[in-house]
Amino acid sequence: VTLSNNGAAGGDEPASGVGDFGTMTFDGAGNFTGTETVNSGGTITADQSTSGTYAVTSSGSVTLGPLSGNVGADGNTLVLAEMTSGEPPSMTVAIKEGGTTFSAASLQGSFTMASLNNSGSSGLGSGSLLTLTFDGAGNFTGSESQNDGGTVTSNGSASGTYSVTTSGSVTLTSSGGGALTGQIGADGDTMVLGDLTSGDAPSLYVAIKQGTATFSNASLDDSYSGATLQSAGADGGISGLLSLTFDGAGSFSGTDSQNNGETVTTGTAVSGSYSVASGGSLTVSPNAVALTGEIGTDGDTVVLEDLNSGDPPSITVVIR
Repeated sequence: VTLSNNGAAGGDEPASGVGDFGTMTFDGAGNFTGTETVNSGGTITADQSTSGTYAVTSSGSVTLGPLSGNVGADGNTLVLAEMTSGEPPSMTVAIKEGGTTFSAASLQGSFTMASLNNSGSSGLGSGSLLTLTFDGAGNFTGSESQNDGGTVTSNGSASGTYSVTTSGSVTLTSSGGGALTGQIGADGDTMVLGDLTSGDAPSLYVAIKQGTATFSNASLDDSYSGATLQSAGADGGISGLLSLTFDGAGSFSGTDSQNNGETVTTGTAVSGSYSVASGGSLTVSPNAVALTGEIGTDGDTVVLEDLNSGDPPSITVVIR
């Protein structure tokens, strides 16, 4: 799933941006092909073909066409950002597909889901952090905290139905009628979803399965890479690539490269503190800005949201 931010000021995108949901097949030799459905400001175009080249370094850095990012340690998750000067900020999260044995029962348990879209009452977009429990039989319930253009509301209810095809394709339909389209990853612990409903603004949703009550600051004691997307910026918001090292004791350091309204800067130093609760929820505070999120059950994926009143919405996904 890809979300490209509001480009109205630059005139190169519709006011609510562009979102893609696609399937790509990599040949292991530097080429990919696939199809994608595009949500361009609420106008849906299905089954467009896509193809291109990719390169992977020994450390897991990835170049995919014009996008840059990383592949996770387990090879199942890919996070990318648009870091080309003159191009609108965007973020892509891809997960490896599984076999043909999925069903509604494959989606059972509690997940934390972070989202970002370019529609909101303030014109600055909205983001949310949800805790959803799937019952394995096609229903979900949960709670939601939302940042609508800097106005934060917490603990709203969420409920609805879902369906899963044998290949792992997922449709989530909220009780309010909105539908999201996506995929469960091969390991069953990760989902990516987008809004492909005509008239709806593009969006990006990433969900990870919650773990048990055995997490601590020591659970983050390694190097992680990731991408981030913020809905407000000079022209089209901000996308970025992160390289972070957590020390296992509540501190981290690293670098942040940003595409701020099509102007790219690289290698800016970033540092801060973090705190992990026993259930896996965490707060990460880079440069004194607190982000709220969750560590996935495998410890390899982290999703974060900016839920600070007055801050623009943002979504961040980092992988080991």
